[in-house]
Amino acid sequence: MSDPLSYTFKIVLTLFLILIVYVSLGYFFHERVFFLEYFFFVGFFLFSAFFLISANDFSMFYVVVELQALILYTLAALKRYNILSAESGLKYFVLGALSSGLLLFGISLFYGFTGLLNFYEARFLILASCEGTVYYGFSLSLIFMLVAFLFKMAGAPFHIWVPDVYEGSPSVIVLFFAVLPKLAILVFLIRFYVLFLSEVPSI
Repeated sequence: MSDPLSYTFKIVLTLFLILIVYVSLGYFFHERVFFLEYFFFVGFFLFSAFFLISANDFSMFYVVVELQALILYTLAALKRYNILSAESGLKYFVLGALSSGLLLFGISLFYGFTGLLNFYEARFLILASCEGTVYYGFSLSLIFMLVAFLFKMAGAPFHIWVPDVYEGSPSVIVLFFAVLPKLAILVFLIRFYVLFLSEVPSI
């Protein structure tokens, strides 16, 4: 679903991507290397980020997040003949799998307690049953999902993995990691809160 909030942030993400690709050209020229697959992956990442920002249910959200994670793992190990780059990709994969497991567990709890995956339907259900098992199960599932989000966004206290991954990745990939993936998830969280949680009562 498209709304003014998601439409605005799609434009912002596109502008950031254009800027990063422009900087990447200078980096590749200076390093005398050229990775054609890099441009394919960043373009595919932007395409998946559009789906992430417009996601209306957890099934679509999880598939898109994991698709983005596979792209990021590959980019971290883009210099495949460099042992540090390969190490960064492997560490990112292992730690990303942990956060993906937490995210999937939170979504499973959400579905188990509510029987729904659509944000709008779940919102009305939570508003109608603001007390009892459904609401507390909903809150527990949000905790696990929030931990996974903080892990993927490198938010404290789940940011310890960042130096290991960023150290071996190419500089232009670090620039990409530092902006677009975190911005995409942050936009999703803002949109999720504004559109779906702003009227849910607190415990």
